[in-house]
Amino acid sequence: MATTAKVTYGTSTTTVITLAALTSNTAGIARECTALDNTSNLYLDAMMFIECAITAGTVGLDKCVYIYFYGSEDGTHFNDVSVTGTDAALTFNVTGHNLIGPVVMSFGSSTSGLTSNRITIPSVASIFSGNIPRKWGFVVYNSSGINLSSTEALSIHTYTGLYEVAV
Repeated sequence: MATTAKVTYGTSTTTVITLAALTSNTAGIARECTALDNTSNLYLDAMMFIECAITAGTVGLDKCVYIYFYGSEDGTHFNDVSVTGTDAALTFNVTGHNLIGPVVMSFGSSTSGLTSNRITIPSVASIFSGNIPRKWGFVVYNSSGINLSSTEALSIHTYTGLYEVAV
């Protein structure tokens, strides 16, 4: 009798990244998360959810937040030399880097009551051409024209790993 498999969801896990008061479009200043280690759980894919709160004002510039991804084949060297794999400020050349993406979270034309926006990224593996790297993470670059809220608790950033189980 042939064994079949079904996709199962892991536990929703908060990522480590400090988005409080991330400035908007300041000379390539972004924020990277602490790298997520896939060497023990061996997820085949992951879903992500990110919500960013903004301060009062009117959006400008690109009116969005860009989410880029980084990965590591060996767990140490990431696909952009500026990435350290830790929750840290990141300076990168917006037009010349080796990050993958972006996924775009739009804030539209004005805030008129909008204090945050959110996005679900249904497949991290698809961003890496079908395979989640040994270690991976993301970078948030704010180009909304408004700083992100200084209240860290208003930012949500989680992922859920997906794996197969025999049925």
